[in-house]
Amino acid sequence: MQSKELKSLMNFVKKIKGKQVLKKVKSIDDEQEKIDVIKYFLKSKLEIKNEHIKKEIEKMKEKNKDVFFAETKLSLLRSKTKFFVATYHKKDFENVLRLLKEVESEIKNV
Repeated sequence: MQSKELKSLMNFVKKIKGKQVLKKVKSIDDEQEKIDVIKYFLKSKLEIKNEHIKKEIEKMKEKNKDVFFAETKLSLLRSKTKFFVATYHKKDFENVLRLLKEVESEIKNV
């Protein structure tokens, strides 16, 4: 039987399209190890997305585009990501996903 924490973490992975990770996690026998692997994946995936967005904003800045709002939201996204990594609560994860969408749409609209 899976713990409540493991179930919620697996749902987070599904939302950020980590199906390959879920397959690998299912092969692990120890529940705590599964939790640790998922937490590491989530943290890494969110940090990679943050860096990717940061690079896009820097490219746009070089082209003299106004990226103030995107930069501001990216800053907020970084802090929300760090907070989520500390808590791994559903509400915090939803905040991070919402901010990711907002920053990405802000970049597209510049």
